[in-house]
Amino acid sequence: MQTVEVPADEVGEVGEVGTPIFEAIRREFGLPANEPLTEDTPEEPPAGD
Repeated sequence: MQTVEVPADEVGEVGEVGTPIFEAIRREFGLPANEPLTEDTPEEPPAGD
């Protein structure tokens, strides 16, 4: 896991979408501003026998 340092003046409220904290994370990891910060997961897990 990687640590991302964010200046105190860029920290937004917890749970607020689109706050500067998320923008800072996107900048750190090179994600486009419109990309959600979630992993791609299949809607249904593969069936195992």
